[in-house]
Amino acid sequence: KQKTAYEISACLVGSEMCIRDSFYYGSKDSKIYILDLQGNPVGILEGHQQTVCSLSQANSNTLVSGSWDASAIVWDLQPHQIIYKLPGHSSAVCVLAVEDDFIVTGSQVK
Repeated sequence: KQKTAYEISACLVGSEMCIRDSFYYGSKDSKIYILDLQGNPVGILEGHQQTVCSLSQANSNTLVSGSWDASAIVWDLQPHQIIYKLPGHSSAVCVLAVEDDFIVTGSQVK
């Protein structure tokens, strides 16, 4: 049986700070999909190896994602590329908070 849709594991709807009219969702296939509000694909962010379980917006052009692969990634949304990966996690990164250019992540303890 062919899979025609992906399960959404995290999402972020565009806000005043965000690129307007965008919807971001993390998927169990390890990708972050970018759609317009009509559901048309705009882009895909690839860099995680497992389910993307959290998303948070840092500023108008930056997204932070956490994954079951123990990584947090900071993304540039204009060219859709990785700015950097945040090191030091030993398990899934499931909690993200962004405030005034500070990024706080939480990870499960094994």
